[in-house]
Amino acid sequence: MEQESSDTITDISNNQSNCDNIINDPLYKEIKLNKKLTEELKFSETLCNQFKNSLGKCYQDLQCNFNNINNILREKRELKKNIGDSNDHNSKLVKLLVENVEKKNNVIQRKDIEIQEKNKEIQEKIQEKDTVIQKKDNLIQQKDNLIKAKDKLIQGQKKEIKNIQKKYNEIKKDVKKPKQDEVDKMTREKDNKIQELVRKVQEKNNEIQNLARKIQDLEQNNYKLKDEVCEYLYALEAATNFRLSDNNKCNSVKDDIITLQHSVENCLTKCKDEKMALQEIKILVAIDFGTNYSSFAFVHKENPKNIETNHSWPGREGVLKTPTVLRYNETYTQVISWGHLALDEDDSEERSHLIELFKLHLSDLKDNRKHWLPPQLDYKKVIVDYLTQMRILIESTLDRRWPTIRFPQQVEFILTISDEWQHHNTRVLRECAFRAGLLTTLNSANLEFIIEQDAVALYCLSVVKDHNFHSGDAFLVADCGDSTVDIISRKFLQNKLSEITKRVGDLYGSTLVDKEFLLWLGRKVGSQALEKLKRRNYEQMQHLIQRFFCYRIKFKFDGDPESFKSLKLNLKMYCSDLQQYVAGEYKQQMEEAGWVIKLDFESVKEMFDPVISRIIKLVDNQLNDARERCCAIFLVGEFSQSPYLLSRVREAFINQVPIITVPASSSAAAVKGAIIYELNVEIE
Repeated sequence: MEQESSDTITDISNNQSNCDNIINDPLYKEIKLNKKLTEELKFSETLCNQFKNSLGKCYQDLQCNFNNINNILREKRELKKNIGDSNDHNSKLVKLLVENVEKKNNVIQRKDIEIQEKNKEIQEKIQEKDTVIQKKDNLIQQKDNLIKAKDKLIQGQKKEIKNIQKKYNEIKKDVKKPKQDEVDKMTREKDNKIQELVRKVQEKNNEIQNLARKIQDLEQNNYKLKDEVCEYLYALEAATNFRLSDNNKCNSVKDDIITLQHSVENCLTKCKDEKMALQEIKILVAIDFGTNYSSFAFVHKENPKNIETNHSWPGREGVLKTPTVLRYNETYTQVISWGHLALDEDDSEERSHLIELFKLHLSDLKDNRKHWLPPQLDYKKVIVDYLTQMRILIESTLDRRWPTIRFPQQVEFILTISDEWQHHNTRVLRECAFRAGLLTTLNSANLEFIIEQDAVALYCLSVVKDHNFHSGDAFLVADCGDSTVDIISRKFLQNKLSEITKRVGDLYGSTLVDKEFLLWLGRKVGSQALEKLKRRNYEQMQHLIQRFFCYRIKFKFDGDPESFKSLKLNLKMYCSDLQQYVAGEYKQQMEEAGWVIKLDFESVKEMFDPVISRIIKLVDNQLNDARERCCAIFLVGEFSQSPYLLSRVREAFINQVPIITVPASSSAAAVKGAIIYELNVEIE
């Protein structure tokens, strides 16, 4: 037992001795140093990572770490000297550790170089930013100096303003303010004076109106006196065939005749003066004042062959006629626009009123068939306003061509009138022309009237010569206007014309085709919707007719199904307000179609056929009544521009009449014929 204890103690002692030997062994110390070196390397890597976030602090820690590593390396080299070459294994191990440490050291040195380079770049950027900041500081300093200078100026101006204000207050104290009662009294006196002036103006206006009525009465009496003068002239001519005795029974008759002679001599003197005035006429102007459209032509008497038709209108170029419409302001006291402009303008921004078809008030139609006029306007006033606009355009047109012409003294006007018009209506037109500024006096000889149908026939006379007509040849003229159709047969007699048949006509003009188009549209959107649109926004309906139907269909449709291309009517574009009046099934159908309606060939043809068929029937009746061979049919007037009308008339009468044609400028035949009439072409 004791032996075992002693052995145990001995073993323990030996083990303790071995432990001490291991601890004191240089190799063991080297291993511990290597472990410590590894930890220091890991710590160095950590410091390198942290260096990215904090360059300065990391650099100091890394430098410290490098110093520790260098100390360890010195200790290692000293330990290696002590170890020597006694143990090859330990030498190799130490060598490997040294190589690893050197590699790590090289890596750290490279990172240190990179860090130094980055630090250098950062310093350069900082210097650049410092330079920019310095420049901005200089600019700010300059602006501060400017602000200080402006502040000094402002302070000086404030001082001046204060001085001025002080002086103003001093002056204001010296000025005595009028009392409110005195101001009110002065205001009342001014109001009384204004009211007195208004009353005097009204009295003057009443006097002017009375004078105007007296002038009209005098003018009417003047017409009567002129008629009486004519009767006295005939009586005087008859009386001069008798020799009057000196007996008492004839003395009264003799005195009357002598008095009449003096009156006639005065009248003849006046006629001579008018004849002298006519000799001064340089320009002839013919005006076709139509129901729906109007036009004018002009010529210089020294160049009678060069008859020109106006084709430049406000709002439109290149057309021979303009609509006979006016647009008034809200109170009907001023004309805003006329012709094409009146139809093109919209009254959404400024309240205005469109007035048209006012010429019908000159016809024999019953009052319920005449177009409505507001109470503020009578038909004479509207005609005067329209002729005034025509006069302004005619005057400017003539001034551009012949600036030395005295207007209207050296201009003679020829107005076309309908064959059915009574003599009273020519007096009305003369009065309107005078009030519009076309005449210098009411009874001026510078105004003539011609039957429209005779003027058209005279124009066709000039066309007849182009077709080698011979004396005795008959031809038919169909004047297809916008509201009426007039047909007459004529005979060509050595530069003269004679009538073969009486004129026939009817209300079959081109406007009936417009109505057929509206009837077709009413079947698509409802007739009530169209009626509401007509009452509440008549301008849009006219825009739809003029801009879409007339421009794209009416004067282009030729009746050929092969060349016809279907058209689409976009109601939103041409008639936007119509949508709010469409209801029920019509509205549902229109919404499904996107408010677009398609016009096919048959639909368009049905709009023309009823009107054209009536015209063909009138022509046929006239040819049968003539009982003479007709050599030609001339289509003139507004509707003659329809290629479908020409093709239908040719189709109906080509076997009876060899020449069926539309003369050049046929829509202006009336004004050109009126010029020819005044140039002394005879008509029987």
